[in-house]
Amino acid sequence: MSLRSSPRSMSSDDRNEFLPLNGELNAQNAPSKMRCLMGPPQIVALIIAGIMMGYSLSELGASSTSTPIASSSSSSGTSLKTYNGWNPYSTAESKPVPKRDPSLGPGIAWLMSFPNSGTSYTLKFVRWATQKNAGSNYGEEGLYDGVSSPIFENSPQGPFWIGTEDKFEHPTSGYILTKTHCGMRCGQCSADVYTETPHMFHHRCLSGNRVFQDDKGKLVHDETEYGVELVDKIVHIFRDPFDNAVARFHLNNKRAKKRHEKDTDIVRESTQEGFLDYCKQTDDLFRKEDQKSRFMEDHIYEMIKDVPCYKDFIRYVLWHNAAFTTAMNMEVPVLILHYENYDSRFNETTKELLEFLEQDMVGEIPEFITGKKYRSYYTEEQVKKVKDVMEELAYVKTWGEIKHYFDD
Repeated sequence: MSLRSSPRSMSSDDRNEFLPLNGELNAQNAPSKMRCLMGPPQIVALIIAGIMMGYSLSELGASSTSTPIASSSSSSGTSLKTYNGWNPYSTAESKPVPKRDPSLGPGIAWLMSFPNSGTSYTLKFVRWATQKNAGSNYGEEGLYDGVSSPIFENSPQGPFWIGTEDKFEHPTSGYILTKTHCGMRCGQCSADVYTETPHMFHHRCLSGNRVFQDDKGKLVHDETEYGVELVDKIVHIFRDPFDNAVARFHLNNKRAKKRHEKDTDIVRESTQEGFLDYCKQTDDLFRKEDQKSRFMEDHIYEMIKDVPCYKDFIRYVLWHNAAFTTAMNMEVPVLILHYENYDSRFNETTKELLEFLEQDMVGEIPEFITGKKYRSYYTEEQVKKVKDVMEELAYVKTWGEIKHYFDD
């Protein structure tokens, strides 16, 4: 079946297998090496699953670390991809994508982001600049009269409108930027839990939550999943992995303060010392499980085990690998953004984003406050270890978007 059809709800059996998504099994397309946190048996299984999904080595971008890598964009700017054909990440020349027919109404453009990569500012910018509302998979984040508000009447499972205020109109054309964090992102878990198949990751991109009122008037919290046919475009955002890891600590610490204000074993100072203490606790919590995990290769663990919050860097690169794979199979246009470009190329970056969404700038622009850089929290040796692990695990396309973060 094609991913452009509505996926069924994921059962417990689905979580333990790869399902063919399109294409036919073709042994000639088998990659000789797939970079992932698996031993040889699991690598073979993943390769077979990839073939069943219609992927080839060049399409997935897997290669040895010695292979020259051609970046699809550079750190100096966003890269607007306009694709025709089933593989949006091919090197073939692209043709412009025609604008959406206004008679169809608005479509959905995912804001696909690993948590703490710039999601909040991107959504705020689009809403303020266009004076139009945005969407989210997570209906519990914005309630209208106590319940989630679906964007489409015929899709109560989402996505949902953001916010509770009436300040912003609902778009009637173009594309509605819609937040999704997909899967493979849990912070307090081992490699056995956060490692997902492409099929599982894709379903998590379509999943979220909502609050609705049942027949008896009771408010019910529910998990949701909507059909992939609603999604027409993707905005894929990247952030410096070191800044991302520390920003995630700050968010978790902020949440902990609300729940355990006086518990110093849980709440830490938002300093380098607090961050390193947090990392030590979370790393040690699942260290034994990671060492035994079938998804953690011994040499990968040995390379990165002494890096604070080492799992965050592994999840980061695997998440972006899976995001590329999902977008490739969905056959939709993709815009790649780098968070730091809001600082270095603000006008160009925001112009390209609005053009991609086919929305006009009519309102005020929210100030972008340049965040603190956190590379100094890590030693040069630790940065080198992170680079080596990421370069080995990353698909060519992923490495092309993140390698500039390691430039001297």
